[in-house]
Amino acid sequence: MTNSIILISAIVGLVSCGHQQTLKEEHQSKTMPESSISTVTNYSDEFFKYFQQNKLTLKGDSIVIPGEVDSTIVLIPRYIPQNRNVIFESDNGNSITLRQINYTDIVFIIQSDSQKFHGKASLSPNFYLGMETTAFSDGEYLITYYYVIETDNPCLDFIGLGNQNIAEEKREYVYAMLSVSGDSCENELNELTNKKLKPFVSKTQKEISPSRPK
Repeated sequence: MTNSIILISAIVGLVSCGHQQTLKEEHQSKTMPESSISTVTNYSDEFFKYFQQNKLTLKGDSIVIPGEVDSTIVLIPRYIPQNRNVIFESDNGNSITLRQINYTDIVFIIQSDSQKFHGKASLSPNFYLGMETTAFSDGEYLITYYYVIETDNPCLDFIGLGNQNIAEEKREYVYAMLSVSGDSCENELNELTNKKLKPFVSKTQKEISPSRPK
């Protein structure tokens, strides 16, 4: 896999919108536990502090960047519906289940063979300065990194979400990918790492609690 940084203008936020209608969702009849709801804010602490320090304004799902004449608005990427579990599965049945809990954070369950890992990942505050691209067998895709901040598997680095095929310049179903860090983790979660995973609807799915891993 090769990664390269693409500097982009403020319209990067638009890349992430308009695709929810094609996404296969895992609908839930239950809401999040009350103990979890009370701890969830609109943004991660790191994200909020970053924009305070840089004198940029957070307004809902947008970032307002002041200019000499007009302000520029950048949308915060949103690939999956908030507060719904979405399963992304590999060809061999291993999976990542994701749940967006606010504008910047996702919680996850990784099922790899007989192993199961939980965690939380967060959008990098400076995502608007550039986006990563990742090469798969069918093309190169824009991807947004959600860095793992809580987990019971120290090898986990980030979870990527994206839907834009650069070569074909068209949007496809949202996909997810998993990355691990460090040489000692090279063989960790091989069935999921650096694979493009498509959404899958499961008949049964347990609730994810963002407060579980510490």
